[in-house]
Amino acid sequence: MSGQQVDGAFPRLNASMLHAGNWDQTIVSLVGKAVTFDGQETLEFECVDGGKVQVQVTPDFPFSPGMAMEIMGAANDDKTVQVCGFYVLFGKDGCIYIRRSNSWIFIRK
Repeated sequence: MSGQQVDGAFPRLNASMLHAGNWDQTIVSLVGKAVTFDGQETLEFECVDGGKVQVQVTPDFPFSPGMAMEIMGAANDDKTVQVCGFYVLFGKDGCIYIRRSNSWIFIRK
């Protein structure tokens, strides 16, 4: 993507769009579900188009297989995404959990 990114605005991508390579060094959003987590820093994420993306997270990431979520992060030139400390989890209990930096926001259904 060329030019300066507008502050507070970021594109919502699927795996195919990310893998096309036009979004390097751009803050992006991915919607999908968690597939696997190595317990350290790599989350395998399945986007809504069925494609997979490797997402770099912190060891305290609240992994739950199949949990739907939206992740915001920086797209890297190796087609991975580095979480920027913000993600939204859609709990199986129907509630929404938002994490920003080190704090959680809980929204009841």
